[in-house]
Amino acid sequence: MHKEITQESRRELAQVVPPRAVERSGVHFSELPEAKAGEPLWQEWNTYRREVGSLLANGHEARFALLKDEKILGLFDTWEAARNHGLRRFLLEPFLVQQIRVEEPYSPNSRRQHPMSQLTFPVTPAGLEAPASIGLDGKTLAALSAAECLPSAVSPKRFFDSSRAAVLD
Repeated sequence: MHKEITQESRRELAQVVPPRAVERSGVHFSELPEAKAGEPLWQEWNTYRREVGSLLANGHEARFALLKDEKILGLFDTWEAARNHGLRRFLLEPFLVQQIRVEEPYSPNSRRQHPMSQLTFPVTPAGLEAPASIGLDGKTLAALSAAECLPSAVSPKRFFDSSRAAVLD
């Protein structure tokens, strides 16, 4: 699955799931831009780019891929399941959870309209909910993760106002 795919192979894969003829709301998988070495998660993104055609051809559209370095470590039905698996396995190391799609949505803040992975946090009547572990250093968290004894996330009792980038009481 991880063999190098040439431009010709990418075009052949694009024929399996061709770009839509209607106005697109994103970038077709065969046209995804390459990440440059040194950019955050560049290896994971380039691995996704290389493999997305095969994943789509094998019926995995809408599933979530967990990627670390140049490997796809698993396919999951939900973002939460992929993220939780990644956290248990890598804790403080970066990894990518990417939904498998024919088209990557355009980034709303980009002039060049490149696709962008998204972080999703629930908004409750009390405000934005962002999981956090408070009071533990990285070494302690790593030891607890290895023992599969991670504490539950602590929900701060404050509201985050993103329009003013302020924490309100």
